[in-house]
Amino acid sequence: VGRGRWCRLGKRRRRRPIGGGPRSAAPASRFSASRSAACTTRPRATGGPNRAEVYSSAGGWIQMPTQEEWPLFPHLFLTRDGRLFYDGGNMFPNPRAPQPGFLDIPTSTMTSVTLPEGFSQNRDHCGSVLLAPAQEQRFLIMGGGDPAINSAHIIDLKAAEPAFEEVAPMIHARFHINAVLLPDRTVFVSGGNGQSEIAATA
Repeated sequence: VGRGRWCRLGKRRRRRPIGGGPRSAAPASRFSASRSAACTTRPRATGGPNRAEVYSSAGGWIQMPTQEEWPLFPHLFLTRDGRLFYDGGNMFPNPRAPQPGFLDIPTSTMTSVTLPEGFSQNRDHCGSVLLAPAQEQRFLIMGGGDPAINSAHIIDLKAAEPAFEEVAPMIHARFHINAVLLPDRTVFVSGGNGQSEIAATA
């Protein structure tokens, strides 16, 4: 891995055929040295409570200006226009989580999206999925909370004013969700629990 991006090695060991005999030559890599080196220059973002940091091989770690309180493991997605979309998913908001919206990395500004009436921001351990096709920029958020909720919402980032819209709820309220996008573009949800540390609700 080259600082956040997988890179193929230029050479690999030649293997001796079973039963002896000369080793076969390893095929040449289709990645040039210059292309592999480019893997080290892509910026990436990370951070912790109340801040974010951006890394590049040219400048190292650069701390962005102070922002709202970020929770642990925020659900962030890179959008087509280069911004980061935070859909509200998180773990253990401390003491609270910012409202869902877009983080513009160059300016370190957050732009919130419209939330419908009754939209719960208590999304601790919820599920988040980028729906297919990815070019449509539609995201599904479901469940979360403690005790858990069963509500689900979809947001279309291509809209002039993106806003969450409520869709059919899950059959069971749950958090610690396993959500998988299937080949037929449906979302399969499994596992989870209704309330923290309560085996009867699992």
